[in-house]
Amino acid sequence: MHLSFVNASIFLAFVYALYKLVFRSYRRLPPGPAGLPLIGNVYDIPGKFDWITYMEMSRKYDSSLISLHFMGSRVVIVNTHEAARDLFERRSLIYSDRPNFPMLVDLMGFGWNTGLIPYGNRWKEHRKIFRQEMEGYSSAAYHHREIHEARLLLRRLLDDPENYRKNIRFMFGRSILAITYGIDVTHDSDPYIRNVETAMQAAAACMNAGSFLVDVLPILRFIPDWFPGARFKRKAKEWRKAIIAMPVMPMAFVMRSIEDGTAEPSVAYKLLSQIEVDENRTRENEEILRDALSTFYAGGADTTVSALCSFVLAMVLYPDVQKKGQAAIDAIIGSGRLPDFKDCACIPYLQAILNEVLRWAPVLPLSVPRRCTEDNEYNGYHIPRGATVVCNSWAMLHDEAVYGPETETFNPDRFMKDGVLNPDVPFPMETFGFGRRICPGRDLAIDSIKITIVSLLAVFEFGKAVDAEGNTIEVSGEYLSGALIHPAPFKCSIRPRCEAAALLIMTDT
Repeated sequence: MHLSFVNASIFLAFVYALYKLVFRSYRRLPPGPAGLPLIGNVYDIPGKFDWITYMEMSRKYDSSLISLHFMGSRVVIVNTHEAARDLFERRSLIYSDRPNFPMLVDLMGFGWNTGLIPYGNRWKEHRKIFRQEMEGYSSAAYHHREIHEARLLLRRLLDDPENYRKNIRFMFGRSILAITYGIDVTHDSDPYIRNVETAMQAAAACMNAGSFLVDVLPILRFIPDWFPGARFKRKAKEWRKAIIAMPVMPMAFVMRSIEDGTAEPSVAYKLLSQIEVDENRTRENEEILRDALSTFYAGGADTTVSALCSFVLAMVLYPDVQKKGQAAIDAIIGSGRLPDFKDCACIPYLQAILNEVLRWAPVLPLSVPRRCTEDNEYNGYHIPRGATVVCNSWAMLHDEAVYGPETETFNPDRFMKDGVLNPDVPFPMETFGFGRRICPGRDLAIDSIKITIVSLLAVFEFGKAVDAEGNTIEVSGEYLSGALIHPAPFKCSIRPRCEAAALLIMTDT
């Protein structure tokens, strides 16, 4: 009898386990295309401008969440602000982790980046540094540097307007290097700037969905470099040099400068000095500081460039918006000086332009993926533990229920009402993410973009370029698809609004 009881217990346990397995497999997942056996939805996603596809799926299935699977991996796309708030903020404890990135982290060495670190103590130490130095009031300490760099950009554009994109990139790279490390960059070929450009271009190539098969089949990372089809490993080894050097090079510069007494004021100098007098300091403290500061540089160097290039594109495509913005600036500061941060607070339409830049072309249309760490239910749908969860910022920022009609049109007036900002239309915070993974450098980025926009509008006229025969060169307004989007290269005219504006640039920069 005892043996029969044991056998029955084993049988019941087996049935229960099988029931749980089957039940879990058939719980109601968010809707989505059925896909094919084994490979799933590989052919349902175009690989370019995926955020548009996800937005259309969300509308087709009338669901804020959609579900896809790729070779056994479950992916959930969040398409509405309400769902993002509910999951990433109200359930932040289980939606703040990161999935593994075999190509980017394991092979290329980008694991030092705060944005890719799994949720845990090391990530919390990184965020502590950002909260201390980059958020809220702390970011105002860098206003003088941001004004200085914005005015240097005016001079570079006056001298070389055709290379506006290169000049914008140089200005933001120079500004962040100065704030973070006290490094004074004087030319475009500076090794710090060139290294970070190489590293970030490599990272962008890996963040595109389906770029490398190793991200779908992680076991491939163990094949030898010479093996047929292992080009991705050779590419990773090539990119790894710049990525590993990115946090090391500038911090080594600061340490040498401290030793020889030439260090300039910077975030790195300040925090290294604090570590130096801490009796409990460890090597890990220095590494955390090094990696967190490099993340700040990496995160700001390209995202702000994207936003400013989108601003230039918008001014070329929407001249009426440009004229209205210039009139609003002129009414406050006139034409005898360049604007500063105090002026920005007095020009509501300037804030509306900034808001529309961030909404119209969010630099990260799809967020960096998160990993759900617990089985949970939302609005009747099951989100399984281990699922990759992606926030579709593009869909949220092009929601007509929130931002009004014609969301593809650049229209700052959607943020205005009776001459002031409309409190019923929200700031496009989705650009910076949600919850514990929200961009920690957002305040500094917003300030940098704002002072640059107001400075550019105050003295420059943006328009379509003409060719040698005097024909207008049309601008497509198209964007390049990628994890981080930029306008497709376009030619434009950037010239001083008048002789007085040109003189102001030359004398005040």
